[in-house]
Amino acid sequence: MLDVLLIEDSPVQVKVLMRKFNETGRFNVIHAATYAETKAIIEQDNRDFFICLADLVLPDARDGEVVNLVTEAGLPTLVFSSIYSDDIRDRCDSKGVIDYVVKQGAHNVDYIVELIERIEKNRHVKVLVVDDSAISRTMIRAMLELYRFQVLEADNGLAAIKVVSEYPDIALMIIDYMMPEMDGIALLQWLRTQHGKDRNELAVIGLSAYGSHALSAKFIKNGGNDFLSKPFLKEEFICRVIQNVEHLEHLNTIREMAQKDHLTGMFNRRHFFHLAEPLFNNARRENIHLSVGLMDLDHFKTINDTYGHHAGDLVLREVATVLKKNFRDTDVVARMGGEEFCVLATNVKPEALFETFDRLRQEIAAIRIPFSGADLTVTTSIGVTNTLRDSLKEMITDADRLLYAAKESGRDRVKIE
Repeated sequence: MLDVLLIEDSPVQVKVLMRKFNETGRFNVIHAATYAETKAIIEQDNRDFFICLADLVLPDARDGEVVNLVTEAGLPTLVFSSIYSDDIRDRCDSKGVIDYVVKQGAHNVDYIVELIERIEKNRHVKVLVVDDSAISRTMIRAMLELYRFQVLEADNGLAAIKVVSEYPDIALMIIDYMMPEMDGIALLQWLRTQHGKDRNELAVIGLSAYGSHALSAKFIKNGGNDFLSKPFLKEEFICRVIQNVEHLEHLNTIREMAQKDHLTGMFNRRHFFHLAEPLFNNARRENIHLSVGLMDLDHFKTINDTYGHHAGDLVLREVATVLKKNFRDTDVVARMGGEEFCVLATNVKPEALFETFDRLRQEIAAIRIPFSGADLTVTTSIGVTNTLRDSLKEMITDADRLLYAAKESGRDRVKIE
């Protein structure tokens, strides 16, 4: 959990904020109600505070002195106050305050806690700033780092290509239009065509001091996600950045929901075939060797009938953990439905195949899950085929036939051919 320093003298506000922070389960809140208490915490507490949330007016410091105290101590700071003016906002900006939020109701409390959660997530998000102006790059870097993004830089399009090749997990690029050697549009075209990164994988925000509606439209038509004209307000820039990053995250969530089984986190049946068919075609060209294992948990209905479906869910999750541990990233492992799982194993030597799946069987049989005063246990029957057929479905049919044979001969065993 990350430590948050909350500086607030209103018991009602403290109660509301504490409840919201506790709901996240991510933050440990240390509270101070006065300037003196804040000063004592900073001087005596060795915590590495992730962020400070500070009111401007305190009983012993009524003119925002606490903001000077925490920012000079190097604490990343959000101001949450019932007082607002452009002058105060400018003063906060000059001190490197992350944001200045006005107390106006419950929605503002939600906003402030969600913003802190967003800043926590930003620590894992890489952003590449591409601009030939060192001053512009420095300014943009400072704004992004204030919100804890990992920031990379390039001074032109060609340099950006090298950075993108080195860091394939870059989520967002901020690209100036006017640059030597390769301008922003040319770089954008390279990203979307030659590099193959579409709008749903990599967000790109265009910038230009010579902005026009025509340039904005041109940028969007060539694959940009957003466009800003220089100069821009810090608030607008950060809002656009966060919106684009969250858009990518929402798309990734939807993609995962379409590909994975919600209970176990394993690939679902549909995505299994999506991944497995190209591997099967590769095997038909004799580039790789494939084996298919189909497994079914023995007497699983008894667990659900005796202990309830929650117990059954615990067993399925534990079996999924064992499966993931026993196979490599080059293999495809999926929950096909109910208590049935399938493994497409690549390049396992025939002489090692039985040992591989029998080890899996033994580890599943060793599962013990404490539940309602008892230990939940389960065994599995597995059918494995090592024979390449005319289609992947035929191989799965062969594995299913062997699985049935394993069930018929007593369960908790591997049948292979």
